[in-house]
Amino acid sequence: MVTLNNVVGHIFVSSKGTCNFNSDILLLNFTNTGGIYFAHEFGKVYLSSTTHITNGSYNVGILSFRGTIQSEGAPDINFDLLGARIVFDPGNEFYSNITGVCSGLNFNGSIFHGEVDIIYNSTSTTGYSNGGNVFHLDFKLTVTSTSSIALSNTTGDIYYGNVIINKNHSGSVFLARNGTTEFYGDIIYNCAEGRVPEAFGAAGGKTIFKGGKSQTVSSNYGNLIFTGGGIEIEKSANHVTLNTSFMVNSPIKFTKGNFITSPGYHFRINNPVNISGASSQSHIEGLARKYGNGAFTFPIGKNGKYRPVTISDPVSAVSDIYVEYFDIAPSGTTLTAPLKDISECEFWNINTATPSGYYTPYSVTLGWDTDGCTPINPNVITVARYVSGAWSSEGYNNVTLDYDTGTVTSNVTNFLGNYDFTLGYRSKVFINTRNVNHTTFKVPAGAEKFNTSEGFMSGYFGTNNGIVKIHPDLNSSDVVIEIEEGVSNVPYTIKLGTDGASEITSVYGKKDGVFHHLSNKLYRIAGDTVIFYRDIHPSVEQELLIRTNLEGGLVFRPSNAAPDNVFKVTVPNNTTATLEVLNASGIPVYPESSNLEWDGRDTNGNTCPGGTYRYNVKLNGTLVYQGQLILKGL
Repeated sequence: MVTLNNVVGHIFVSSKGTCNFNSDILLLNFTNTGGIYFAHEFGKVYLSSTTHITNGSYNVGILSFRGTIQSEGAPDINFDLLGARIVFDPGNEFYSNITGVCSGLNFNGSIFHGEVDIIYNSTSTTGYSNGGNVFHLDFKLTVTSTSSIALSNTTGDIYYGNVIINKNHSGSVFLARNGTTEFYGDIIYNCAEGRVPEAFGAAGGKTIFKGGKSQTVSSNYGNLIFTGGGIEIEKSANHVTLNTSFMVNSPIKFTKGNFITSPGYHFRINNPVNISGASSQSHIEGLARKYGNGAFTFPIGKNGKYRPVTISDPVSAVSDIYVEYFDIAPSGTTLTAPLKDISECEFWNINTATPSGYYTPYSVTLGWDTDGCTPINPNVITVARYVSGAWSSEGYNNVTLDYDTGTVTSNVTNFLGNYDFTLGYRSKVFINTRNVNHTTFKVPAGAEKFNTSEGFMSGYFGTNNGIVKIHPDLNSSDVVIEIEEGVSNVPYTIKLGTDGASEITSVYGKKDGVFHHLSNKLYRIAGDTVIFYRDIHPSVEQELLIRTNLEGGLVFRPSNAAPDNVFKVTVPNNTTATLEVLNASGIPVYPESSNLEWDGRDTNGNTCPGGTYRYNVKLNGTLVYQGQLILKGL
C-alpha cells in the first residue's frame, strides 16, 4: 500500500512524468490550505485493475485528479471528504463506480464509465463543474447544503445513463447551465418540501434528448423549466415521456421523436419562442399549453400523425390556452346546418383559460394530411366546434385548395372555455363498394382524392364493410369517381348525377370515353348512399351471389368426375335466372335456359371444341353478369 499523508503544503503525484500504481493507495490530509494532486500539470497517473483508493482523515483541503487513467475492472472508489473539495480535471478516465461525500465538487473534461453517486454538503463553497464530461452510467447528485453547484458551467456534458438530482436543502443545482448537454437516459429532479428546481440552461445552455431508448423525465415538484439555448429532441428511435410538466422559455427544435405528456402534466411554451422542425416524426403528443401574447402554432400530434393548431393573436397582453389532439372519433352526432358530416377519426380539444379581462376573440386553424381517415374535399371543408350538444360550423376561411394536405381557418370568434374542434363538411355521399375489387378511389376534378387501406372483394373486410365516404362539391351537377381494380389496376370510371344540391339521382358508367346511364338494376340509391354489386359487373341485389364450379374460376373439363362433369352456375335464392353460353364468334352453343348447367356440347349434342367461351346470366330477362371460361377436351 502507498500512503500519501499531507500534513502541511501539497503533495503532487507525477506533475510532469508518468506514475504507475499497482498497489492500494491511502490518502490523508490535515491542512486546509493544501491537498493531494494527481498529475497536477502535464503528468500521467495509471491505476491498475487491482489498485484500491481509500482515504483516512481528509476533512479539509483539496483532492485533485488530472490525467489519471484507471484500468478496467478496478475496485469501486468511495470517498469520505466531508469538509474537503474533490476536483476531477481534464484527462481523467475512471472505470469503477465512484461514490462519496464532499464539501466542494468540480467535474471538468473527464470520462466516467461507472456510476457516479456524490453527496454535496457545503455551506460556503460554490461548486462549478466546467463541463466536457462524459458519464456512461447513472449520475446521481444529492445536495444537502446551502451552497449551490452548477453543472456544465462552461461547456456541455454527455449523460448516457440516468441523471438523478436530489435537492434536499436550499443550495441550487443547475443542469446544462452552458454549452450543449446531451441526455440519453432518464432525468429525475426531486426537491425537498419547499424547494424549487433550477432552470436548465440558466446561462445560455442547450438541452438535447438523444439516443434510441425510451426516456422519461420526472420531478416531484411537478414542473421543470428550460431556458437559455433551448431544448431539442433528436432521437434515433423511441420518445421522451414527461412525468412532470415542462415550461420552455427558449427555442424548441424538433428533429425526431416525440415529447409525450403523461396525464396531469403538460408541455408549456411561453410565447414568443422559436419553434422549428415539428413533423409527423417529431412533435408534442399530449397536452400542450401556450402562455403569452401573439399568434401561435401548437406543434402537436399523436401516433405518427402531425396535426398542428394555429390560433391568431387573441390578446394584446397575455393568453393561456391548452390544446390536445386525439386520433379517435369525436363525441356527438348532432349536426347543425350547414354541416352534413364531421371527421370520424380525430378531433382537437382547445381549452381557453385566459384570465378575465385579457381575453379577445381569435380564429382557429386546423389542418389535414394524406394519413387522414376521412377523405378531404377543400371545397366543402369547415372548422366544426361542439357546443351546446351539437356540432356547428365556425367558418371556412383561407382554405388551402389541396386534397392531400392543407388548412382551414375559422371565423374570429369568442372561444373562451373548453371545446372540441374537428374538420367538418358541408356535403356527404357514401359509396358502398362492398363487392368492388379496388385499391384506390380518386375524384380527379371537382371533388376529392383518397386511398383505402383494404381491398374489398366479395365480402366484409376492414372496419367500414366496404363503404367509402366522399364529400362532393356543393351544387355540382355530377361527381366523377375513378376506381382502380386491385389486381390488374385497370381503371373504371363512374359518375354520380345529382340534382344540383348534392342529392344523388343517377349513376353513369364510362365506356370508350363516353358516359352511359347504368341500369338501376346494377346499383341502388339509399338516401346519401350508392350501393354497387358484384365486383366490376354488378348483380341485381346485394344478396345475389353468382357462383361457378370452374377450376381456378376459369377452366371447365367435361371429363371431370360428377358432379363437376358439367359447368354449373348457382344463383342462391333466385328462381328466375337463366344461363346462355356462346362461342368465340358470339354464336350460342347453349341457348338461354333456366337449366343452369352445360355439359360442353352444342344444341345438336356434338362435342364443342376446346377454347374460350362466354356465358351470360340473366334475371327476369335482364343481363346481370357476363363471364368467360376455357373449355378443355372431353
